[in-house]
Amino acid sequence: MLNELLNKALTKKMKIISKLSNVKVEKPISLHQFKEQEFRKIAGIDGSMNLIEYKKFIIYGISSVSVLSDEQGVRVAKSMADVDIILPYWLPKERVKLYMSILELKNALYVLRNYSDYYVILDGSIINMIIKPFRYSVYQALLYDNEYILKVIEECLNNLEEIYSRQISEQLINKWDTIKEEDYNIFLALEYSEYLTLLKEILSKYKDRVLSIAKRSESNILFKKSIPDAALLESLTQKPGFIIVNSNSHKISYNAKWRTLLYWEFFKSLPMTISLGRLSLNGPILKMEVPLDASLDQISFYWSVLHRHSVNGYPYPLRLAHNISKIKKRDIRTIAKVLGLYWEKTGREFL
Repeated sequence: MLNELLNKALTKKMKIISKLSNVKVEKPISLHQFKEQEFRKIAGIDGSMNLIEYKKFIIYGISSVSVLSDEQGVRVAKSMADVDIILPYWLPKERVKLYMSILELKNALYVLRNYSDYYVILDGSIINMIIKPFRYSVYQALLYDNEYILKVIEECLNNLEEIYSRQISEQLINKWDTIKEEDYNIFLALEYSEYLTLLKEILSKYKDRVLSIAKRSESNILFKKSIPDAALLESLTQKPGFIIVNSNSHKISYNAKWRTLLYWEFFKSLPMTISLGRLSLNGPILKMEVPLDASLDQISFYWSVLHRHSVNGYPYPLRLAHNISKIKKRDIRTIAKVLGLYWEKTGREFL
């Protein structure tokens, strides 16, 4: 197949290249320079996941690490991990990713509660954390008053060591003689409710100490071109600085295709200030989201805080959290061997 692909690439080479060269920005680009501020402490939060899909079930490993950066240096505040199987077998990859996100939020909440003078940096996009795929919210009307969901909401903020909703799911599996297809939605709703409850707690009580940093962005709000704003800025600028993307308070509801299962009134009215910036000369353009209707000076402050903790244009605590939390494929294979799952089939043995 490689020969066919190479022939097609050679045939279409000039056409493909011309698509990129035709994207131009007419107006001049200038970045705001952030002012150096007094040293502030920060914490980077990141996580990882990996899994093996067997025919009967999937086995997964998830992790989350928080890394503190202050006057004494850099150190791990909290490291969390879990290994388990998913039953019932439904939406395995989406649910494992949700479990990883729950651990990340629990780790962030732990830092926010126990280190009151630290700013917490989440990896990714706060907006994307709120706006989930269709299948997470389609059964919301049915599940609002479910007694098990109410139990998860009441208890999950008091248990930051494990995924509480998984305990309730396992209790139900052991209690029920059969699992019907509609029961799958109960399990998913339990897990998603825990996730949303943690996220609301962070964004309501600690919104001035939380921000997210994304390495990539598909948004074209600024230039309205076919190439993302972040990629255009990276090619058109070199010096450190930032630019605010949304001139007015950005509401989650502008991006929402589906309502969240819980707390929709809170999330849809949550202000969000989005900016793109660079922390070092010729460094990568990063996307910052702050859950505030922030002024230019406030955004400058946040970029300046990150600048003091950055190495090669990226916040070092976030990079370190990513590296420490990484779960490789060979790691999950080793875990499967430790558990003695030699006989289980994936369905790919004959390929």
